[in-house]
Amino acid sequence: MSAESVEHEHVSPPWRGPYALRAFRHRNYALLYFGQLISLTGSWMQGLSLPYLTFTLTGSKLLLGVVAAAGMLPSLIITLPSGVIADRFSKRRIVIITQSLLLIQALSLAVLTFTHTIQVWHIIALAAFSGFANAVDMPTRQAMVVELVGKEDLANAIALNSTMFNLTRIASPFLGGIILALVGPAWCFMLNAVSYLGAIIGLLMMKNVRSRKQASREESMMQQIAEGFGHVWENNLTRTMMILQSVSTLMIGQYVIFFPVYALKIYNVGAMGQGAMTAAVGLGALTAAMLVSSLGHRHQQKDIVFVGGILAPAGLIALALCGSFYASLVCLVIVGIGMMSFTSSVNTVMQMEAPPSLVGRVMSVRALVLFGLGAPGAVMMGRLSELKHIGVSGTLLICSSIALASTVYFIRRLKSATRKPEHTA
Repeated sequence: MSAESVEHEHVSPPWRGPYALRAFRHRNYALLYFGQLISLTGSWMQGLSLPYLTFTLTGSKLLLGVVAAAGMLPSLIITLPSGVIADRFSKRRIVIITQSLLLIQALSLAVLTFTHTIQVWHIIALAAFSGFANAVDMPTRQAMVVELVGKEDLANAIALNSTMFNLTRIASPFLGGIILALVGPAWCFMLNAVSYLGAIIGLLMMKNVRSRKQASREESMMQQIAEGFGHVWENNLTRTMMILQSVSTLMIGQYVIFFPVYALKIYNVGAMGQGAMTAAVGLGALTAAMLVSSLGHRHQQKDIVFVGGILAPAGLIALALCGSFYASLVCLVIVGIGMMSFTSSVNTVMQMEAPPSLVGRVMSVRALVLFGLGAPGAVMMGRLSELKHIGVSGTLLICSSIALASTVYFIRRLKSATRKPEHTA
């Protein structure tokens, strides 16, 4: 039997372990999970090192935003077509290709840095290259999860993914900060390149991957993209989720670009302090993920979206106002709780609302928002922070206040959002 077999009804195997870990009863999901665990360990090291390298090379806060934007702008070109591709073809094979491309990108950064030939244009170009790969990888990998676990365990699997994401977010920055301080960013890039092998091997080990109902290949790509947008807009609950996600992404989604500035200029705590700030966000997010993993009801997920949408900007406002490094870590724990709760639950609600043949396209619309609005958001925050009377703290205060006010404004829509009635034959 081939690695991909079609099965429209997903039957979950028995599970006698803890309820919060029930998605692990699916072998293929476990392989995806632990492969990504290895890969993300390296990705966080690179995520810590790339802005650090950019800032030490240039001293420009604006270029921190430009590099972040370069990694997200490709989504404006490729994310929507990638959703159609994910709905038409084997998601497993697509992710193997994208993970391989990301390995090449990390290896290129390592070689250029080891040989002391790295320039800022290299960083921008390679960030854009990874942006293209991630624009395909992200919606495809997210849509793949429901094929591996079914809708019954989807919320649990997404929460477990968030737990894994934030476990590595805690451990890797500390480890990466030590490596960065002792031997420099090149080794962080190299370790990231090696870590992608874990994800690729896990994908290759999968057996009998169940492909849910696929999109027709007779319709044009533009027709199928329009169908995905139509579902997002016509479904009241999904539309509300996207409005909230859009505001959050634009206003506060790229706050991490300022970590090197806080660590090197404001608190003078160096690379290890920057790692501690990243880890504090991860600790908060991990705490939230452990709670969310035990929940599965759609209306609970809606409530979590609101709570997270309040906590994240509130924590960033507190960060902007505090003057102590250790107090900032407490603020970032709160930010982590809010961000994880918000993004994980938005993801869950949107996938649960989507028909099987539309999951890839719905996830691509969400990815378009995350990357497409994240890019101008990063540049906007970088530009604002360089204005004399605003600075980094003023930028966080302004953007977070807008995000908080917007969340409160849209809460009535969120609370009143109801699932669009299904048509009966």
